[in-house]
Amino acid sequence: MKTFLIIIYFLLLIFSCNKENPNEKLQTAIKLANQDEYGKAIEVINQIIKDYPDFATAYLHRGVYLSVSSNKTEEVFANINKAIQLDPAYAEAYYERGTIKEIHYPLFGSGEDDYNKAILLNSNYSKAYLSRACAKNRNGQYQEALVDIEKAKLFNNNSALLFCARATSLIGLDRYNEALKDIAIALQKDSLDETAYYLRCIAYYKLNDTINSCIDCKKALKLGSKDAGKFLNEHY
Repeated sequence: MKTFLIIIYFLLLIFSCNKENPNEKLQTAIKLANQDEYGKAIEVINQIIKDYPDFATAYLHRGVYLSVSSNKTEEVFANINKAIQLDPAYAEAYYERGTIKEIHYPLFGSGEDDYNKAILLNSNYSKAYLSRACAKNRNGQYQEALVDIEKAKLFNNNSALLFCARATSLIGLDRYNEALKDIAIALQKDSLDETAYYLRCIAYYKLNDTINSCIDCKKALKLGSKDAGKFLNEHY
């Protein structure tokens, strides 16, 4: 009997040594997703969840990948909600749920409540401050958005998106020349940022510089901005 138990022990030990760490498998899924191989990434994650059913991060990634590769709305939120259920203090899960609502499923409401929760759990969460600012801009809360943008900047977020977000707030507050300065910085960071060109188009238009406004609007349209196309049809 003792010999049998020893054999079982060593078999379990060998199995545990051969079993790949879930974080290593997750890195494989992330690499596939970065190559737009979402189906293959989800297959890897399905196996991770089969082996590690309490691994919250796997559910979060599956939800995110489903959101960009399918119309399976219920599955998207079921996976992210499962991640939060497994780890109620998972700030990134709240952030991603808010972002998915804002970008892919606006009918499910604003992501602002989720951003609030993410920030409550991680007061240094720069991306959450910036995303909450963008949500506030969409709601016309420009002054409140500026407060969040400054917090995001405080935590070393100096992306083109941040300067575009601040320019959006400034345009909403009729501070067009200040907005132009932020747009210039955004374009220094990303010369192909369609949003920056579109925002500059609006700022120039508000300053009665219709020539430069039209030029930037066409640049934004060429880069893929649907808003720029609508603006051109309405104003030129």
